[in-house]
Amino acid sequence: MESSTTHAIVEALTKAIVEHRLHPGTKLAEQKLADHFGVSRTLVRQALFQLSQNRLIRLEPARGVCGCALGAGSQAGVCRAAHAGG
Repeated sequence: MESSTTHAIVEALTKAIVEHRLHPGTKLAEQKLADHFGVSRTLVRQALFQLSQNRLIRLEPARGVCGCALGAGSQAGVCRAAHAGG
Protein backbone atom coordinates (compact mmCIF):
# COMPACT_ATOMS: atom_id res chain seq x y z
CA MET A 1 0.00 0.00 0.00
CA GLU A 2 1.27 3.43 -0.95
CA SER A 3 1.70 6.00 1.83
CA SER A 4 0.17 9.46 1.48
CA THR A 5 3.68 10.93 1.45
CA THR A 6 4.78 8.66 -1.39
CA HIS A 7 1.56 9.50 -3.23
CA ALA A 8 2.26 13.22 -2.81
CA ILE A 9 5.77 12.77 -4.27
CA VAL A 10 4.36 10.77 -7.20
CA GLU A 11 1.76 13.49 -7.84
CA ALA A 12 4.34 16.31 -7.68
CA LEU A 13 6.78 14.56 -10.01
CA THR A 14 4.01 13.54 -12.41
CA LYS A 15 2.87 17.16 -12.59
CA ALA A 16 6.45 18.34 -13.19
CA ILE A 17 6.82 15.81 -16.04
CA VAL A 18 3.47 16.64 -17.62
CA GLU A 19 4.15 20.38 -17.39
CA HIS A 20 7.60 19.84 -18.96
CA ARG A 21 9.44 21.18 -15.91
CA LEU A 22 11.32 17.86 -15.89
CA HIS A 23 12.62 17.27 -19.38
CA PRO A 24 13.22 13.87 -21.03
CA GLY A 25 16.59 12.49 -20.03
CA THR A 26 16.82 14.60 -16.86
CA LYS A 27 18.74 12.71 -14.18
CA LEU A 28 16.75 12.44 -10.96
CA ALA A 29 18.99 12.14 -7.89
CA GLU A 30 17.34 10.34 -4.98
CA GLN A 31 19.10 12.39 -2.32
CA LYS A 32 18.27 15.72 -3.96
CA LEU A 33 14.63 14.68 -4.26
CA ALA A 34 14.60 13.51 -0.64
CA ASP A 35 16.03 16.85 0.49
CA HIS A 36 13.55 18.77 -1.68
CA PHE A 37 10.53 16.90 -0.30
CA GLY A 38 11.92 16.61 3.24
CA VAL A 39 11.58 12.81 3.27
CA SER A 40 13.77 9.72 3.36
CA ARG A 41 15.35 8.22 0.27
CA THR A 42 13.20 5.14 0.88
CA LEU A 43 10.01 7.13 0.23
CA VAL A 44 11.62 8.69 -2.85
CA ARG A 45 12.56 5.23 -4.15
CA GLN A 46 8.98 4.05 -3.65
CA ALA A 47 7.70 7.05 -5.59
CA LEU A 48 10.26 6.55 -8.37
CA PHE A 49 9.30 2.89 -8.64
CA GLN A 50 5.63 3.88 -9.01
CA LEU A 51 6.54 6.43 -11.70
CA SER A 52 8.52 3.76 -13.55
CA GLN A 53 5.51 1.43 -13.40
CA ASN A 54 3.46 4.26 -14.94
CA ARG A 55 6.18 4.61 -17.63
CA LEU A 56 6.89 8.22 -16.72
CA ILE A 57 10.53 7.59 -15.84
CA ARG A 58 13.13 4.94 -16.58
CA LEU A 59 15.02 3.19 -13.79
CA GLU A 60 18.45 2.27 -15.11
CA PRO A 61 20.46 -0.14 -12.95
CA ALA A 62 23.83 1.32 -11.92
CA ARG A 63 23.01 4.53 -13.81
CA GLY A 64 20.15 6.09 -11.89
CA VAL A 65 16.80 7.46 -12.92
CA CYS A 66 15.94 9.39 -16.09
CA GLY A 67 12.79 11.21 -17.06
CA CYS A 68 11.09 9.85 -20.17
CA ALA A 69 9.51 11.56 -23.12
CA LEU A 70 5.73 11.59 -22.97
CA GLY A 71 4.94 9.15 -25.74
CA ALA A 72 1.69 7.22 -26.03
CA GLY A 73 2.70 4.70 -23.34
CA SER A 74 3.71 7.45 -20.96
CA GLN A 75 0.49 9.35 -21.55
CA ALA A 76 -1.44 6.22 -20.66
CA GLY A 77 0.65 6.04 -17.49
CA VAL A 78 -0.29 9.62 -16.61
CA CYS A 79 -3.94 8.71 -17.01
CA ARG A 80 -3.53 5.59 -14.84
CA ALA A 81 -1.68 7.61 -12.18
CA ALA A 82 -4.35 10.31 -12.18
CA HIS A 83 -7.18 7.80 -11.85
CA ALA A 84 -5.42 5.76 -9.18
CA GLY A 85 -5.00 8.85 -7.06
CA GLY A 86 -8.61 9.95 -7.05
